[in-house]
Amino acid sequence: LELLMVRYVGADHEKFQGQTVVRPVDPDYASGFETALADAFPFLLANQASLDDLNARLAASDSTGANLAPLPITRFRPNFFVSGLAAWEEDQWRTVRFLPEGELPIQLTSVKPADRCKVTTVDPLDATFSDGEPLDILSTFRKGSDLGYKAKSFKHAVFFAWNLVAAPECRGRVVKVGDTVDFSEAQHHF
Repeated sequence: LELLMVRYVGADHEKFQGQTVVRPVDPDYASGFETALADAFPFLLANQASLDDLNARLAASDSTGANLAPLPITRFRPNFFVSGLAAWEEDQWRTVRFLPEGELPIQLTSVKPADRCKVTTVDPLDATFSDGEPLDILSTFRKGSDLGYKAKSFKHAVFFAWNLVAAPECRGRVVKVGDTVDFSEAQHHF
C-alpha cells in the first residue's frame, strides 16, 4: 500500500499540476522559512508528559461524573511526539536535535508556542466534537497571560506543543522512531 500526501489547492488544480504549493511561515517568528502541508509551521513537537498532565487535569476537573476519556495525542496533530521528559519541559527549549545513530544531528529550532484552535475539539477518528475540551481545561493554566507571554495576540490564546523549523542543511534528512533527542534551553520572549 502506497500513501501519497496531497494538498487540496482548489478548483484551479490544473494550474498547480507538477508544482509544489508552499507558503512562507510567519516572518515574525522564523524569517525565510516555508511550509506546505502544515497550517502555520512545518513541524510541531509535543511531549508525552505534557499530554499526561493535561489529561490528569481533565480527569480532576470532571465534576459531571461523565468519566471523560483521556485525550489522545492525535487531537493535537504533532509531527514529533517525545517522551522521557518532565511535563512542559519543551517550553524551555530553543534548539531540538535528533541524533540518528551513525549520522549527523538533525537540528530544528523551536520558534513559537502552538496556539490551539477548535480543531482540537474534534476527534479525528470519528469527527465527533467534544464539549470544548481540550480548550476549556487548557484555558485554566496554559493561556498566554498565565505563561508570561507579552505579545498582545498571545494574551487569551491557549498553548499546547511547539512549532519548529529545520536548519536548511537538514532538508531531506529522516527522523526515525526511537532516535535520541537532545535540546538546548533558552528563554523565549513572546
